[in-house]
Amino acid sequence: MNFCVTCHLHHNPPHILCPTEHHVYHNELASLHNDSYTLGTHYCRKTKCGNGVCMFIHNSITFTTLIIDNYYVHQDIEVCAIHLNVVYYKLCMLTIYRSPLGNLITFQNKFGLILHKFFNLKFNFIICCYIIINYHT
Repeated sequence: MNFCVTCHLHHNPPHILCPTEHHVYHNELASLHNDSYTLGTHYCRKTKCGNGVCMFIHNSITFTTLIIDNYYVHQDIEVCAIHLNVVYYKLCMLTIYRSPLGNLITFQNKFGLILHKFFNLKFNFIICCYIIINYHT
């Protein structure tokens, strides 16, 4: 993953970057460094190289990482989440990837459980995703 993309955005940098399919192992992802961003949360596959999701948060944004370890399943749903510390409302941001090789029923069930969990906690949502579904198979 080429993190130099931020050098082209220095005049008006995004607040949050949400790469999906980053193809980086955990130890490699943790070593990426940019003075303007913090690795807020991530999911990396442990058994296969490839895919994965993460969020880089601009240093001007305060956030809390939300633990959702019970919800991701390799290929079916790869997900990470943060709580943006906004004064007037609770805001949850999710980054989600679904492989075309994943099980659609598992994806639907896990995604529903995630939304239900944070809906019950009165969160508003921002969802960044790359969901591949082949309806012809």
